[in-house]
Amino acid sequence: MDSTNQVISIIRNHPTVDHGINYITTILNRMSNMALTMFQQRNNQIKMKSSGYSDDLINWMGNLPNSIRESIPIINLAIPGTHDSGTYSINADSKLAPDAADFIRQIYAFSPWVLHRWVKTQKYTFKEQLQNGIRYFDLRISTRIDDDKFYFVHGVYCDEVTRPFEEIRDFLKDHPKEFVIFDCQHFYDFEAYHHQKFSELLIQLFGTRIYERILYEEEFPDLTLNKALNLHKQLVVIYRNDNINKSFFTTDHFITPWPNVTDVKKMERSLDISIMSRTPYQGHVTQLLLTPTYRFIIARIYSSLKIKCAEEVVDNCKEYIESRKPGPFKDYEARRSNVFIADFVDLEDNYFPKAIIDLNMKLLNP
Repeated sequence: MDSTNQVISIIRNHPTVDHGINYITTILNRMSNMALTMFQQRNNQIKMKSSGYSDDLINWMGNLPNSIRESIPIINLAIPGTHDSGTYSINADSKLAPDAADFIRQIYAFSPWVLHRWVKTQKYTFKEQLQNGIRYFDLRISTRIDDDKFYFVHGVYCDEVTRPFEEIRDFLKDHPKEFVIFDCQHFYDFEAYHHQKFSELLIQLFGTRIYERILYEEEFPDLTLNKALNLHKQLVVIYRNDNINKSFFTTDHFITPWPNVTDVKKMERSLDISIMSRTPYQGHVTQLLLTPTYRFIIARIYSSLKIKCAEEVVDNCKEYIESRKPGPFKDYEARRSNVFIADFVDLEDNYFPKAIIDLNMKLLNP
């Protein structure tokens, strides 16, 4: 052991070895500096690539340039939304709902587990949807015979509506520059008094935050984010039923064509045709989704809507999505996009809401 230490001491003290060690140290320092420089350059490139209006999904509306918030109406912004927004709560105990079609009931009788995989369209709760940029909610509401409450439905019963609505109310309270659209698409097992009671619930929860049709119908096409902020308004309710409260807007104010196809290319063609019917004074919803039929499901029975529909759209529609353009247009001009909805908006690290929000960058170069 002593002889080994002596050898090491001799090597360390030898001038040639000392020079070699210094040389190696210099090379290692240079390599370290080069690696650090390359890392910083790569990090800057990533930041440049990701820089956009979607960098802060929670506050994206409030962070839009003032020129957009001041001059671009909400019906001309690119806004991400969710299809069947309330289905996140579907689980093994979810029971058939009144909206279930005959083939849905057949699949449920075969296996509730199989059906649940094909009627659940979202992972995120309402709070999580808001935190990840979603500002439009597609709502299907039903009553139940065993109580007097209201529930979200999509083939099966989902959450009772009060707690999710409270999440949205609390979010709006904490984020006064954000704005949300409720689209009450369908109602099941509703009588006139149910509509009155449900409307009263919305008004009770959101109160003066609702942008009321009875007061502002003529101004609706010109409503910008800054105007909404000055009025302390944060919510528009679209109510697609004749039993409508005067505070809520109608189907004519916001059109939402349904592609109803199982093929991505057919979906894109359908959307391109249907948007041509939009007027400059209407909001518009682009439904970026596939709708599985009975045969489609049976052929893929142990898969899911997420895998065979939602992922198919995300994988094959990026070019289509990123080519869309928001903004005002004249009657004689090409129609532009407004709201977009999709299933499982969490896919690919929130690709969908990020891509839609970043479309608003095109508003600076119309």
